[in-house]
Amino acid sequence: MTPSIASKRTVLIPLTLIVGLFLWFSAECQPQQNKPADTQNASRISGTLVAQNDAAPAAPAAAPAAAPAPGEQGTTISIQDLISRAEANETWAMMILANLYQSNTNAIKQNFGNALTWFQKAAAAGVNEAYLNIGDSYELGLGTAPDINKAVENFQLASEKGLAQADFKLATLYLNGIDLPQDPAKGLVYLDKAVKANFNAAIMLQGAILYSGLFGQARDLTKAKDFFQTAANQGNPVAMLRLGTMYNAGEGLEVNKAQALKWFLLAKEFGSNAQDLQTTIDGLRAPLTAEEITQVETEAKQFADKLRADAAAANEAAMAARQAAAAVGAESAGGAQ
Repeated sequence: MTPSIASKRTVLIPLTLIVGLFLWFSAECQPQQNKPADTQNASRISGTLVAQNDAAPAAPAAAPAAAPAPGEQGTTISIQDLISRAEANETWAMMILANLYQSNTNAIKQNFGNALTWFQKAAAAGVNEAYLNIGDSYELGLGTAPDINKAVENFQLASEKGLAQADFKLATLYLNGIDLPQDPAKGLVYLDKAVKANFNAAIMLQGAILYSGLFGQARDLTKAKDFFQTAANQGNPVAMLRLGTMYNAGEGLEVNKAQALKWFLLAKEFGSNAQDLQTTIDGLRAPLTAEEITQVETEAKQFADKLRADAAAANEAAMAARQAAAAVGAESAGGAQ
């Protein structure tokens, strides 16, 4: 049983709560859109990808999934206990408390100023991810006046700590050039760094840039397809839509209606609600034989099953690593007392 936090109102919240989850790929591209993205549609929300319809905006950076302190499996702790543990410099408690203050839940009254304070304390205590939250707070004006320079400063600190999400944030800021001078060259350097770290949103954005020939990059559909393929292999439904579109229209590769159908089916399976997607799927099914359709559906199912199995294994390994880190941290804290 996962530990949980009980508020005074008896609201139970998982101890591993991550408020402000990074929202992947809620924006959708159109499955029938075959022309390059209109560069005039480039836009920015906090952490967005540069071109509309190429991926979704990123929400404020999430706290790392905190492991429970040793011996707490199956227990609950109160909000007051959580505050006490945060005040005792337990970093996992600092991050969860900060995210609770930033969220709108029944557990604790929303207070962006308190959230920022706890993120800053967590960063000072060595939680590198907290710099992302601090940067978002300054960028969006959460609990403080908006200050893009302080936002960039904190994103750069996170980047120096090796966080690919920070590289991606800096890339979108410099590529968009809103709130600070546009600097595509610097933005592309940060983007390349995030791509090399296998950050999915960065991979998708690099593909979109090459697909449309943006920021002085030559249009290269072959390379764009490779980036979309990599992103799709990691479960990105927007990349799946792009692959479907490219196979359907023969962009940079031979027309292959069966492959187009496969990728559109997968995009739908992984949450895409792109306009006219079902109509496109139905249209691609029509000329195929029953045997061909069965083959496509089988391949799509096998791909989806493997992707989910890989994700489950990765999540399990990550949780085990966080629990081990929490145990080590608790032992170190105990020895210091």
